[in-house]
Amino acid sequence: MKSINPDIIITNAEGEYLVILQIKITQGLTNSPTNQPHIFDALKTTMVALNCPIGVLIINQDITILRDSFEQSNGDSISIANQATIKSLNVPEKDSYTTNYSLGAEFEDQVQKWFVQLQSESCPYEQQEEASKIFDPLTLSLVRGGEIRAGHPRLLDEVHA
Repeated sequence: MKSINPDIIITNAEGEYLVILQIKITQGLTNSPTNQPHIFDALKTTMVALNCPIGVLIINQDITILRDSFEQSNGDSISIANQATIKSLNVPEKDSYTTNYSLGAEFEDQVQKWFVQLQSESCPYEQQEEASKIFDPLTLSLVRGGEIRAGHPRLLDEVHA
């Protein structure tokens, strides 16, 4: 199975992967393992390869959280921990000046800022409440305590160029 290059990674001080995120923005794509098995399988393969306990797939505003219990080393112990909608994310609209790549980069940046804001003491109460409904306490502590960064370069300056 093919692995992915995560769009956002959260690591601890030693560089171990705590959470990896794959972000998709597209019309008509649903966030379901039965509708998108290749995306879920690739995320699981990457989780195993990186020895990462949490994988997150965000398609538009829909989020699916995968958790590895590490009972098996081949990924069979990875299961869906939760599925929800992040209502506070605004999915950018494509216009005649944006490319699919720049639209995806813009959305990845927005998602990364949303996660970074969870670490801030000035994080809005509504966002904290939304996050606590989406993530279990362990995952939320990994997000708040880890270093959040892009998993690959983004060329944001090309957005609306």
